[in-house]
Amino acid sequence: VEWQEEAKRRGLPNAKSFVDAIEALTSDKTIEIFRRQNVLSKIELESRSEIHYEAYSKVTNIEAKTMIDMFNRQYQPAIISYITALADSINKVKKCGINSYVQDNLLVKCTNLLNEAAQANEELTKLVDEAKDINSLQEKAFFFNQRIVPKMAELRTPVDKLEEIV
Repeated sequence: VEWQEEAKRRGLPNAKSFVDAIEALTSDKTIEIFRRQNVLSKIELESRSEIHYEAYSKVTNIEAKTMIDMFNRQYQPAIISYITALADSINKVKKCGINSYVQDNLLVKCTNLLNEAAQANEELTKLVDEAKDINSLQEKAFFFNQRIVPKMAELRTPVDKLEEIV
């Protein structure tokens, strides 16, 4: 936050993400600087920006699909198995007439976190499918940055908490 305030004070641009920064490659000021120095032409800068947009989208898409796959094949089954074992433990403890307060709370916590993760996973899956229909490289990169990356974080949050328990 400190460097952001300093950049603002100095009048420097402050791109919030890599995708936002790519736009600077094709700004009039950048194009003029590169043209004047005979480094890159406007077409070359536009080409580079498209390459960056495409690379960002491809990498983020792979990461999102990997998250979805890991949740479906590894995390969810392991968590369900743990919750089932916990529920069996509660039933056995209660048969003995013993209070299962700790197990009950753990079962509720794990189930709630699993439900939260499953919902985020479903929403992430829908967004990844939706991204397939976006043809503009720039629009796709912004879609991944603004919609998919935050949803990936929403999935990661409950899964991280569950990892500590399970």
